[in-house]
Amino acid sequence: MTVSDLPQPAKTGGAIRNAEKRPAPAATYDPNGRNYPYNCWWVAATSDEIGEGLLSRKILDVQVVMYRAANGQVVALEDRCPHRSLPLSMGKRCGDNLACGYHGLQFEPGGKCVLVPSQANPGTMAVRSFPTREIGPFVWIYTGDKARLDDVPPPPMQDWMTDPGYKCQISYVPIQGNYMLLKENVLDLTHFGYVHAGTFDVPVIKNAPEVVMADDWSVGYRESFQNIPLNAFMGDPIGLMPDQRVDMGNWGDLLGPAMVQGAIDYFILEPRPGQQQANHFRICHATTPIDSRSMHYWWILGRNFDNSEASMKAFGELIDFAFRQDKVVLEAVQKVYDADTRAPERVERSVLADQTAIAARRIICRWLEKEQPGSQG
Repeated sequence: MTVSDLPQPAKTGGAIRNAEKRPAPAATYDPNGRNYPYNCWWVAATSDEIGEGLLSRKILDVQVVMYRAANGQVVALEDRCPHRSLPLSMGKRCGDNLACGYHGLQFEPGGKCVLVPSQANPGTMAVRSFPTREIGPFVWIYTGDKARLDDVPPPPMQDWMTDPGYKCQISYVPIQGNYMLLKENVLDLTHFGYVHAGTFDVPVIKNAPEVVMADDWSVGYRESFQNIPLNAFMGDPIGLMPDQRVDMGNWGDLLGPAMVQGAIDYFILEPRPGQQQANHFRICHATTPIDSRSMHYWWILGRNFDNSEASMKAFGELIDFAFRQDKVVLEAVQKVYDADTRAPERVERSVLADQTAIAARRIICRWLEKEQPGSQG
């Protein structure tokens, strides 16, 4: 088995070799404005966050209250009573209905007002309701134009998240920065040797990975290494001995505005008794804008090796520490954006390693263009 046998996403055509291309200019979009589409599925919470109680969370510029109905379905309503604007999360459940704590108006899970205690007929009053989907560990929400929902791609789902052969860790990190800062961060591996120099035993990357674009809506990166040794940081978890070698693939993809996936695959050459030949690591980064200057960030990782409870806990803590290093960097960048009124494209310059991130910016711009009046789809 060689690196050519590594699992690959379906879309891998149209490769751009970094050494053969000049960096393209950055896509024109404002990181301090709304650079996120509403007509898209976004992560609203993890499944275990939502139960009988009321969870209030700002998502894509709107405050939302969520709870789980008796049938298990996640209900999502705007957290604002249409009568006198008290947050509905300050009210209480009445069965599957939600009662405002100000004047007692009740709203059913679809948002329609079904009770005004001071009058016989509640009329046509309603609160905004939002479609939700629960897939694997995540609850997804759609806050966009419901008339266009059928044309919106479904939430991205990765089978490994529910594969019993993988053990997973999941965590949440709020970040005071535009959601695209995190997208670009995880699509650019060259920052590892600097931001995470004391965290991961990885060398400084001299050559940026190959950029892969199958169409105008997808972008990723690919690296492959044949017949190489691994340092202890990478080799010990897969049980590799110092004299053994592997084929390794390192790849990632923008799965849409809401999520990026990264992956590393190790194939042990000439495995010995007790060793597993194919070893897979996966991670997904879900970023949901709170507004143009802050985000919800969930990460989930999984691997099919060294997955004892103690090992997974220690590895998860290491990963969480690393992403909090990223948080410090990204929040500092956002402060610069907030303080400087110049458009970033006037003062920022891109390098070859930015090609994947720049392509991601352009993809997001296409999502925004689809929301314009008269746009098809």
